[in-house]
Amino acid sequence: MESAAKALLGKMNLLKQRLEQMPDKNIPELQYLDASVWARIAQTASLGTDEGVRQALSELRDIAKQIFAPEMGKALDKFVQANNGRLPTDILQLKPYFESLVDDATLARYQVIRTGNVSDLQPDEMIMAEKAAVDDEHDTITSLKSV
Repeated sequence: MESAAKALLGKMNLLKQRLEQMPDKNIPELQYLDASVWARIAQTASLGTDEGVRQALSELRDIAKQIFAPEMGKALDKFVQANNGRLPTDILQLKPYFESLVDDATLARYQVIRTGNVSDLQPDEMIMAEKAAVDDEHDTITSLKSV
C-alpha cells in the first residue's frame, strides 16, 4: 500500500512538472483544485506522451472551470440584483460580488457576451463565456447562460 501511495504521488508530481513545462496549458482556475482531484486524474493519466499529458491537463482544467463557474454565476446574480436587472458590460464589474477573492487573471479569461437587462434574455441565452479554449483539441468553452 505504501508503494502504491508513493507511485501515485510520483505521478501527481510528474503531472505538475509537465504542466510547468507547458505554461500555455495552465489556467488560474487550477488553484481551486485540491490534491484529491490531482490524484484522481494522475492515477489514470498516460503521462509518458505529450498527448496523454494534454488530455490529463484538459480534464483538470474542465474540473477547475466546473468549480469556478457556479461562483461566477452567483456573482452575476448579485450584480444583477444590485443593478436593477442590468447585466454587466465588463467582466471585471463582477469582482466585488464574489464570495471569495478572485484575481483579475482569472476573470480576464472570460468575456461578457450579452449586455442590457436580464428581463430581455431568451432562455439559455449565453451571457458570459471563456474567450478561448486553452487546448483546441481537448477543451470546450465554458459559458454562463440565462435560465
